Amino acid sequence: MKVGLAVTNFCGAKCLTCLSHLIRPKCTLTPEQFDIVLNKISGIVHHLFLNSIGDFLWLPNVNEYVDIINKFHHKHPNCYISVTTNAGWPIDRRNKIKPLNISLFVVSFNASSIRISKGYRS
Repeated sequence: MKVGLAVTNFCGAKCLTCLSHLIRPKCTLTPEQFDIVLNKISGIVHHLFLNSIGDFLWLPNVNEYVDIINKFHHKHPNCYISVTTNAGWPIDRRNKIKPLNISLFVVSFNASSIRISKGYRS
């Protein structure tokens, strides 16, 4: 089974092809909720798409989510995990995000601009 999972609908970009910046209210799964969801789909999912809308890599506690993803991938090494991001993370956190143990890391440059490169948040 293929599953698309949005950890949050918050994103720091305003891509033309995505409506996440128009969605209100902004919602984010807690790390505990995220872990519960992954545990419920474990064993039935073979392809996990993360950040179908929103970008959890912008969250201040991003490494809590990274740890959960890495733990999930360690338990289910045959599950294909992909993460999509705009790579516009705030400058003060760019070197502090832990490595992700995933199959595919997709960077969308749709919203790249000077605002993104300076850590702009809407």
